[in-house]
Formats: sequence, C-alpha cells, structure tokens
Amino acid sequence: NLVTVVVNSFIYFWIETGLFGIVYLGILLTMLLKACIKSKSLLKWGLFVFLVIYQFTGSHFPSPINWALYGLILSDFHELSYIKNKNMLEK
Repeated sequence: NLVTVVVNSFIYFWIETGLFGIVYLGILLTMLLKACIKSKSLLKWGLFVFLVIYQFTGSHFPSPINWALYGLILSDFHELSYIKNKNMLEK
C-alpha cells in the first residue's frame, strides 16, 4: 500500500504516458518557445516562464488554466491588436 506522489506535473505526465508523453511535451514546449521568440512579446515570455516554473513546482498538467495560457501564448492576439491599433492610427 505504498503510494508515491509526484509533484512535478511534467514528470507525472511522462510517467503516465511513457515515450509518447516525452515526445508530446517536447513538441509542446518547442512550439511555445518558438511562439515567444517569433512574437517578441514580454507578456508571452512571462506566461511561458510562469507556466514552466508553475508546472515544475506542483501544478496539475490537465488544469484548464494552464491550457488557456498555452492558447494565449500560441495565439496571435498580440500581433492582431498591434495591427488593429496601427491601422487606427493611420486613418
């Protein structure tokens, strides 16, 4: 009746899914990093760093808050608002 609790959600996901989980997380983190580099947005960098630290220190991987923040990082919300504001200034 020994129960081991893994606090790190990345490691826990790897344990549960095996090789697929390692590949999946590698692709996910690479996509997030590329989105941060491409957009040069401090908000996206801050969210990325927060999520990585938060998940290493005890967050649950399937948490809806984490996935909402992943979506914000991967979206073009910053670029779209910049283009809209630029167009408004030109008029």
